[in-house]
Amino acid sequence: MSAREDDESRLLLGALCIVLGIFVTAASTLMFDRGARRFDVVETQLALVKGEPVIFEGTVVYLPTNQNRVLIPLALTSLVRTGVEPVVAYTIVRLLSAIAMFAGVAWIMARTTRAAPRVVAAALVVLALALLPSFNYGWNSRQTFQTCCLLPRSPRSPL
Repeated sequence: MSAREDDESRLLLGALCIVLGIFVTAASTLMFDRGARRFDVVETQLALVKGEPVIFEGTVVYLPTNQNRVLIPLALTSLVRTGVEPVVAYTIVRLLSAIAMFAGVAWIMARTTRAAPRVVAAALVVLALALLPSFNYGWNSRQTFQTCCLLPRSPRSPL
């Protein structure tokens, strides 16, 4: 493959990562009326950064698995402090993490398997479709996209 073709393939894979990021973010937002529970998810993220208890529907809950996952809450808090509405900030962070997930998977596949760009693109589409069933409940897990980049994980790890 020539340098020009390689550059074109990278550009197309980058564009595909953006499109698939938008697709899975929209799907995760719109499927099963998840938007109605979005405020709970956002408040949970902000509470984790502040060290406050997490409250779901008036009940204090303990989420030990979320205490060591602070990248998304920190990014969310940073955007909220700049004046972005919390739900909008959450959607932005979720979109950027989805794009980063697809780009990370594409990079790892290209580097480790030396797969042709078409094969990498096909794998990204399969990954996007495989994520859809994970959106079948009312609350978001902020780690869905990041977890895909960190596979394999411990069998005892949630998600």
